[in-house]
Amino acid sequence: TRLAVSLCRVKASDPMSGFFAIDRQTFEKALPNLNPKGFKILLDLLVHVPKGTKVQEIPFTFGKRMHGESKLSRRVQIEFLEYIYDVSLGRYVPLMFVKYCIVGSLGVVVHVSAFTFFEYLLTRGGGATFQQFSLSVAGAIETAIVFNFLLNNAWTFSHIKLKGKQAFVGFLKFNGACLFGALANYAVSAFLFSFGFPELFAVVVGAFTGVIWNYTMNRLLTWRG
Repeated sequence: TRLAVSLCRVKASDPMSGFFAIDRQTFEKALPNLNPKGFKILLDLLVHVPKGTKVQEIPFTFGKRMHGESKLSRRVQIEFLEYIYDVSLGRYVPLMFVKYCIVGSLGVVVHVSAFTFFEYLLTRGGGATFQQFSLSVAGAIETAIVFNFLLNNAWTFSHIKLKGKQAFVGFLKFNGACLFGALANYAVSAFLFSFGFPELFAVVVGAFTGVIWNYTMNRLLTWRG
């Protein structure tokens, strides 16, 4: 609650309440900025109403719950943390981009693990030929792509999650975007290296370019909601 209070533009002791009333004029002023994924509508209103808006709180005590159960599940707690980030830092770095990068980082772990598995499967622990190495890399890349697509669809873009036929088509688009992202990564890295920039710098800039490309293309083509 203290964290929520710190985000409000007006003073309120309990912005997490679900019992409130608001006049139409104030609501319409805040409406354009409201977050459709808001954890609590009152909190979202208090974050976006004009400064100086008058708030009057009337204390009351809830009785003991007789039926049902609390809606404060782990998922709701995660949504709350996501909302806090969205209204505080989301204007600088979109939450979806952060989640996409987290998924990508996990994808690197999956890629390395899959490569190790495929190489061992092909060589039984011996030295790999160029062909065996190439097959292992290809298998690892596709494994990571499948992992990234599934997790992005379930988490990063959960509000516009693809299902059924749309998911299959989206997977093909995701593969295509990632292929061009890899080419963009390589092109930028090679360009910088050819002009004398340090190898590490060239690789990092190339990787960042690939991430930006993949996120932008997938946001526009794969998950367009």
